[in-house]
Amino acid sequence: MKSNRLHTFIINKFRNYNWKYLLVSLILCSSSFVYGQSKLILTTGVDKGWTITKKNQPYPTNPLPPNTDWLINKTPDVLNDQWTDKVVLANITLDQIIPVQNVGNKAKPIWIAENLCNYLYDAPSKASTYNFRKTFYLSDCIDIKSAILLFTTDNICRFYINGKQIERSGGLIDFPGSISQCQQICGLYSSVYVENPPAFMFNSQGVNILEIADVKDYLQTGMNVIAIENLNTGGCETNYAWVCANMEIQYTGSLITTQIDNLVHQDCSHDGSFEVVPTGGIGPYIFRLGSISQNNGKYKDLSAGDYYVVVEDATGCEEKVAVTVQNWKVLPELVVEDIDISTDCFDTTASITLNPKDKGYDIQYSIDDGPYLDQSLFTDLLPGVHKVIGINEFGCNTKPYEFEIFFDEGKIVKNEVINLCHGEQILLFGKLYDRSQIISDTTEMAGSRCDTIHRIDLRIAELKEKELSYEICPGDTIDLNGTIYAESGNYSQHIIDKFGCDSTIYIRIDEKDEKLCAASGCDFFIPNVFSPNDDGINDVFKADAYYIEVGQLSIFNRWGAMIFDSNGPEFSWDGSVNGQVVMPGAYVYILKGVCVNGIPFLRSGSVTVMR
Repeated sequence: MKSNRLHTFIINKFRNYNWKYLLVSLILCSSSFVYGQSKLILTTGVDKGWTITKKNQPYPTNPLPPNTDWLINKTPDVLNDQWTDKVVLANITLDQIIPVQNVGNKAKPIWIAENLCNYLYDAPSKASTYNFRKTFYLSDCIDIKSAILLFTTDNICRFYINGKQIERSGGLIDFPGSISQCQQICGLYSSVYVENPPAFMFNSQGVNILEIADVKDYLQTGMNVIAIENLNTGGCETNYAWVCANMEIQYTGSLITTQIDNLVHQDCSHDGSFEVVPTGGIGPYIFRLGSISQNNGKYKDLSAGDYYVVVEDATGCEEKVAVTVQNWKVLPELVVEDIDISTDCFDTTASITLNPKDKGYDIQYSIDDGPYLDQSLFTDLLPGVHKVIGINEFGCNTKPYEFEIFFDEGKIVKNEVINLCHGEQILLFGKLYDRSQIISDTTEMAGSRCDTIHRIDLRIAELKEKELSYEICPGDTIDLNGTIYAESGNYSQHIIDKFGCDSTIYIRIDEKDEKLCAASGCDFFIPNVFSPNDDGINDVFKADAYYIEVGQLSIFNRWGAMIFDSNGPEFSWDGSVNGQVVMPGAYVYILKGVCVNGIPFLRSGSVTVMR
């Protein structure tokens, strides 16, 4: 017999039903169990697990009815407003030690209330009752051979098991009642009578005598409840009540407990399986699943579902265990989170991002029958049909997700502007060029459907020499490229443009007739042509006069649409619209302003843009 396993099982099994508190509070002091020739002794001390009630009223003279709730209710922790857990160890006198020690297992008596004089406040001449209870569990796999309850008290008590009052070996006894005249009661009252009415059918004599009761027939398999009703008969001096009890059970049989090992749920890679491992009881074991019996607890090739295995030991004791094999055979579904399926000569990248529809699964992905990877983003996809398959942690594959990457054929066009100075030449595509023109050439890319067309705007500057003549009145100045001219004479300027090309301007300035200057006042020069080609010569169109103040300059194209409008202290047009140069040709201008003599003027005309 595997008594060690049985020992462990009993302790664990009973602990599930608060057995620790059963041994302390219901058996009061300790408990002993006998299995075969091995004796299992469980001894504990007093703790706050006691369940006690104290009623400040006369004690019941007869036993409680058998259907009283606190005697028969097998719920482990039945409490109400009458119950308390105030319990302390009792200070017993020398003559009380021997019966307490005879209870067994070094048992110690307990007080069932912290202060037993409280009842004097409400009924000083009456006795009080203190009750407590607890539940304990007995397995249906044991055969109880004997069960003895040993107890002793300093007052009269009634003991109940499962609602039935037990009988001591000498039978039940009656208490005839008593009347005492006390000089002092608990230090609260003096010269009073204490009345103890007669009471009947008790289990203890209340004179510290060891009592013995055979309780085998009171015990049941499953949950049991034990309760004690202590009648604290009133007395003089310090008034207290204590009780000490111990139960010894001798039994045969076995207790089986089971553990489920190696539980595997059904998924896409394998069927379910588990193993039932029993401990306790007496081997060998028989395992039954439905109508099929076997001598081991290993089960395999199982579908998802609930299984109930009965384990039976050599003595016929059975334990039923439930096992659930879950269905993990779930096919995940892929959904598209982001996709780019169009490519062309300029955008050559395509990509797709996939995720499982049920985010509770961990998925690995394979594209075009490649290896499974943790990544769900696939980039740099080539044109054509692609296929992605996912697999979850249970070995279940998704349905293939197929998609196609499209390619829009086209040509890559590259535009370039090249500026050269007069007399320079350049080698392009194997040929020399020395004049302004548009040059095109196509580069074919091997293995690609994207050829490159090169378009080059070759601009070769002409030799730039210009003659400019002006007439000025006294006080007038002429600003040419940042140089101010205020006197008549012949001048020249050498200019380097932004492309590094040079040019020469010859300037002749004559003095205007003084009479004409004084008479005209508003006779100023407006050029009728300019060349906005960034060569530094005549690049802007503006009115040039010392004695006028321009208020507005507007430019119109040949269809009458205004393409430039400005008002401010300086007025000029660089020959562009929205940053783009206009086509060569004639454009209409309107110029508004005020002469130095205060007379307003309005001029209009045409100006030719040259390149």
